Amino acid sequence: MFGATRPSLMHAELHDHLRAAGFRVGPGDLGENITTRGVDLLGLSTATRLHLGDDAVVEVTGLRNPCTQIDEYRRRLLKEVVGRDETGAVVYKAGVMGVVLTGATSAQETRSGSFGLLTRIVRSSGSEIVDDDRARSSS
Repeated sequence: MFGATRPSLMHAELHDHLRAAGFRVGPGDLGENITTRGVDLLGLSTATRLHLGDDAVVEVTGLRNPCTQIDEYRRRLLKEVVGRDETGAVVYKAGVMGVVLTGATSAQETRSGSFGLLTRIVRSSGSEIVDDDRARSSS
């Protein structure tokens, strides 16, 4: 099942930005399975592992590429979550995609948010991101 094994993750700060721009959105409204706050999801590299709750591990597979369906939810929303930088390169702001390595047993469990709190972030290099965003070696 796609939802159980390939969750999308979105940062609550994007919801804050969208609400400030006049859009009514909240956790889950844009199709994400997991919503975070205080985590720079867009800055995480591929293969970073997010440890959620006691046993769930989600590995980041890449940026989330929203499609035009997002405009069906709220008109002009796509322009808020996909933009261009100063060089004209496309910038995706709608979170990341991942793959569940351990912990989710069904699509319903993933959708219900039963993963729990984010407890650790381990980069593909093996360094761990801690609360103050410093890295230390993981054991």
